[in-house]
Amino acid sequence: MYWGRVAARMPCSLRFYDANDDHLAFPGSSSWLPDYLSRYLERCGLVFSVSPELTARLPIPSTVRCVELGNGVEYDHFATPLPDAPPELAAFAAEGGPLLGYAGAMDWIDTELLQETAAAYPHSRIALLGPAYDRTWQDRNRALLELPNVHWFGRIDYRELPAWVQRFDLALMPLLRDPLKRASHPNKLYEYAAAGVPVLAIEYCSALGAARGVIHIAGTPGEFVVMVPEALRDVRRAERQAFAREHSWDALAARMQSELLRASEREAG
Repeated sequence: MYWGRVAARMPCSLRFYDANDDHLAFPGSSSWLPDYLSRYLERCGLVFSVSPELTARLPIPSTVRCVELGNGVEYDHFATPLPDAPPELAAFAAEGGPLLGYAGAMDWIDTELLQETAAAYPHSRIALLGPAYDRTWQDRNRALLELPNVHWFGRIDYRELPAWVQRFDLALMPLLRDPLKRASHPNKLYEYAAAGVPVLAIEYCSALGAARGVIHIAGTPGEFVVMVPEALRDVRRAERQAFAREHSWDALAARMQSELLRASEREAG
């Protein structure tokens, strides 16, 4: 979007836009960005979007084709079993109880919900993997991070992430239910599913609907907390991995390539 005005003027055979997040809703977005985005979209021949909610927020001209691709996963990277657990995680898990885990940006999680979950299951372990982009996040969430059964490991290198996620007894998606997240389509859903681990999510975006047959979805924070034991017993590993494979980056790239070729042909007349 920062180059929208310039890109709209550059000569080319086809312009397209890949909308993978509601960037205009990010904190600190410049006031001039909407105009830059609109100018670029007016010159596009094709738009890709991750969700119907995001599509509705974009100023896409009625003449421009929009394809909702969703999000994806590097399937083999997460599905290939890794025999060795990361030592730090193994030491934390050895303290006892089921290992519940979250992998993603700390800024997007409902920390109050995680506190309630940790308090309800004091013999469990909750591992938090990922960065906090807001420098004040750690200080603002001391109450969560000081709980004895919660540990924030910080950013994990993508190459190493499957070894961590595969050790979860239950993967959590306790995301904030705000306008920014409602327009999202979480690739962590497919990363968890590819790893084969059970998944418990709070219903915060429409993308979760397609996964109802392989994950557990809570409608409220209270439901999320009480559903932990049921979700831990979920043995639909093969079904989850089959679902994730359907959303591999290879599958999405093939569809995107097909759409781009057709759009190029239309532009060429």
